[in-house]
Amino acid sequence: MARKIFCFFARRRALCKTARNEVSRNIRMEIEAKIKLKDASKLRSILKNASAEFISKTLEKNWLFDHPERTLAKKDKLLRLRQDRNVYLTFKGPRQQSEYKIRQELHIQFPDAPSARSLLESIGFRQWFYYEKIRETWRLDGCEIVLDELPGLGLFVEIEAASDKEIETVRKRLKLSRDYINATYVELLQNLSQESRKQWQFQFPDNHRSALSASG
Repeated sequence: MARKIFCFFARRRALCKTARNEVSRNIRMEIEAKIKLKDASKLRSILKNASAEFISKTLEKNWLFDHPERTLAKKDKLLRLRQDRNVYLTFKGPRQQSEYKIRQELHIQFPDAPSARSLLESIGFRQWFYYEKIRETWRLDGCEIVLDELPGLGLFVEIEAASDKEIETVRKRLKLSRDYINATYVELLQNLSQESRKQWQFQFPDNHRSALSASG
């Protein structure tokens, strides 16, 4: 599936001609731990005291795509288009059996979201889910630490590293619990919608967006 996207992208190079040399391809194994967070200000204080590097705080827009028959979801695979300061198309393979979230991850950078949507729709994919997230990114001891806020779900922290050993070292430094969540944000959002029996719009109100823009 991922190879099909790359081959198609190469054939449709004219679609993104101005960004031909800027598109990047990156395949790696994602290893991360996700934990529900109660107090973001306390964690920020710990990060600062540990001399962690603050990277950014951005609003993320996430569109999920699949075949009409939901072929990818049935195989625990994911195809996501994300827009923050950049635009990335990401394919994620099935999760491995682990307390951590471990799965293959592949990225392609695009010059803009409409180009990526055009590519996906041209080869038969359809959008089936949309959600927003405010992500605050830090780096500490070679690990990426992100503080995520999602509409309806609240706050989470994710630690991503090259190994579970590095994750555990940083988790202890940050005084975080070991109550790991293996579910994806999409699964958590879907569960929230089913449990509340209401139709959620998983995006932030305009005043929330404005506050983020002002702080950035």
